[in-house]
Amino acid sequence: MRKETLYKIHQLVLFIIYIALIVFFIIKCLETGDESTKTSQVVVDSTATVINTIHGEGSVDPKDPSFINFVRKFIGHYSYFVVLGGISILFYLSLRDRFKEYLLIIIHYGIGIGFAILSEFLLEGKTMGRGASWADVGIDSLGFITLSIVIIGIYYLIKQKKKNKINMMNE
Repeated sequence: MRKETLYKIHQLVLFIIYIALIVFFIIKCLETGDESTKTSQVVVDSTATVINTIHGEGSVDPKDPSFINFVRKFIGHYSYFVVLGGISILFYLSLRDRFKEYLLIIIHYGIGIGFAILSEFLLEGKTMGRGASWADVGIDSLGFITLSIVIIGIYYLIKQKKKNKINMMNE
């Protein structure tokens, strides 16, 4: 298979994962408060089981409101947006042959932070038994930015290294 074909497949796979993650989160945002609580409690119970297995029974109480809130915010918001941000920046940077890198990065952050705001206020805020929160938007945005910055940093380090190598060869 040719390199260009493999690259197109790479872009398509990233795009499909990117869209699937967005659709998944939209569906989760549209769950009622009761449905969301039940879904979250499954994650809370699983997380508590893992922690209690590693650190000993009774280390974490899955009914503790502060633990429930931590899991909802850290796994449900922050971690999801870390994954979304990673896939998003990989997808947008895969388009660097057609568009300027800085433009792709601006689009990436604009869509990511815009999605955090829209999902919170347009979807969750309008769903029965749920409410919108700027704190959640902040957690989402922080998650989105976290892995994105790391990937962009690695990308530019590799790019600079290649540029230095080319300059050394031309001297």
